[in-house]
Amino acid sequence: MEAAPGIDRGGIGTSRNTYLDLIRVVAIAAVVVGHWIVTGITYKHGQLHGVDVLGVSPWTSWLTLIFQVVPLFFLVGGYAGALSWTRYRATGGSAFGWTRRRARRLLVPTAGYVAAISLAGFLISAALIESQPAEVEEEAIVLGELIEEAA
Repeated sequence: MEAAPGIDRGGIGTSRNTYLDLIRVVAIAAVVVGHWIVTGITYKHGQLHGVDVLGVSPWTSWLTLIFQVVPLFFLVGGYAGALSWTRYRATGGSAFGWTRRRARRLLVPTAGYVAAISLAGFLISAALIESQPAEVEEEAIVLGELIEEAA
């Protein structure tokens, strides 16, 4: 398996296959646009509501065929992974080293994202508790009762 010409990343020794990256971006964009299209947002009586467009307008179900790109995304991802593995093995790297490097590339940003979302959730919860203490106390009591009943 040979990679198509890519961009050299500053002498790191790896090159990106920009064509595969383009296919991934297009596939992800198609999934996002497809989900965006099938959700109708309405505003009634001061509140936003989500409506399933496919349930309301059944004729639109054929449109989903255009957005069936998840298998393509996984196929391209597998091919890119195989290229990465082949290049890494050609430099004398081990399976453990390749797996560790790939896991670090995925887990570090994921951990940062989870930490940021958790912090935001905590701060929003703290702000809501401060602004509406009586309602939060009532909900906490109800939640406590539900937990006791489940146990």
